Amino acid sequence: MSMNSEGLKKAIEYSLKDFARFYTGANRQAILLFGKLLDEKTVIPYRIRNKDFSVEVASTTAFTLNLVFHNVLIEDGRHPAQILMENVRVERGGGMFRLKFFNALKKEEPAKESSFVFDHLNSAVVLWNYNFYTQSLDENADKLPWCLLDEPMRALLGKAASLGRDSLNAYEKKILPAVQFLDVIFGLYLDQETQVAYGRSNIYFNRDKLNTMKFSENQKRAGIEMMEHFGWLESKQRFLHFDEDKEAFFKSFIRQLTQKEGKTLYTWLQGNLSAATSEYPRLKQVLPVYAGNHRIICNCIDKVMKDCGYEGTYPDYRKEKKAAFVEVSQVYQRKYTYLNEKKKLELISFVESIVNGCLTVTALKGTILGKRKTDIYDTAMTAIDGCFTEQGRRRCQVESVLTIDPDMEEGQVLDMTQDFIIALVK
Repeated sequence: MSMNSEGLKKAIEYSLKDFARFYTGANRQAILLFGKLLDEKTVIPYRIRNKDFSVEVASTTAFTLNLVFHNVLIEDGRHPAQILMENVRVERGGGMFRLKFFNALKKEEPAKESSFVFDHLNSAVVLWNYNFYTQSLDENADKLPWCLLDEPMRALLGKAASLGRDSLNAYEKKILPAVQFLDVIFGLYLDQETQVAYGRSNIYFNRDKLNTMKFSENQKRAGIEMMEHFGWLESKQRFLHFDEDKEAFFKSFIRQLTQKEGKTLYTWLQGNLSAATSEYPRLKQVLPVYAGNHRIICNCIDKVMKDCGYEGTYPDYRKEKKAAFVEVSQVYQRKYTYLNEKKKLELISFVESIVNGCLTVTALKGTILGKRKTDIYDTAMTAIDGCFTEQGRRRCQVESVLTIDPDMEEGQVLDMTQDFIIALVK
């Protein structure tokens, strides 16, 4: 396949630097980093998989950033295992793109030009930094906070599979068995068909998918050890008879995840994931296109939240309020009178991610009601604590999302952040 004659007549050639101007955000940054690799005479593996050509343009212990050319068709016959690109140009026209180059590893006289056609490109992050997200958080996220751990857990599993267990640090090795066990359960729990209401039996899921759920011997041992460690003895007992009654175990385990006891497991996993990345560079340190906006957003949020009477520092804030005589319960979808609930703690936490090349900040709002001051006194509480139910006295939901394009001017970023926070706390 090649461009038709009409397209060729209209085709225009660009250097990589000029071609990058057609893109924004992470895509532009990835193209420029690709050009930097070429300037440094880096040899690139020339592997085309499922018509995609992926080039790793940035790599740290925290993540890798790839530039991916899609729907690729090589035009010069058989291709080598590796290439050293020289004199790279991009031809644009006829609704297609052609990347032209000379392979310096191929000794020919005279030198022959190589090329491949592609129809679009984009950047893709492979995550190793477990404090960072590349997926959007649905505003109706009903699986909080476990949906937040899904991507970091998959990153850990991917790292272990790609680089081997010896590549993991002490914190990663500590939680790897539990993550391997939980990955099987999360496959069904985080499924769109699975719905968790309140009560001991109101858990709805696809039974055909449950019937296909299987654990390896290593996963079984890890699951039993984890449940013993956290004292989930009822779930452990049901797991020992998993093959006879899969439904009983699944419901029992999901209840543990979503009720107050689940906080202990979440804290253990999140703490070790955070410790595992404590020496890793954040994405903004390697790709400075996001660093400026990150600083503006953090400073603005911190100032406005404190001006509104909230305590804490970015990304977690708290404010004690007097509970109304009648609270609207999200549990039963009706008004519910809390006669003895005199203390109310409002918690707001912010979760950062980079989605489609834009920096997004998602606000989570949690509420905890208590009979005594000690019920809400723990200063380590964040909005996540509201995810773990306690007879309807706790709740947490996605409140709003701020999306910042990396090409926005500083004033525009500041105005959007201020409006975002004021709407959140009014």
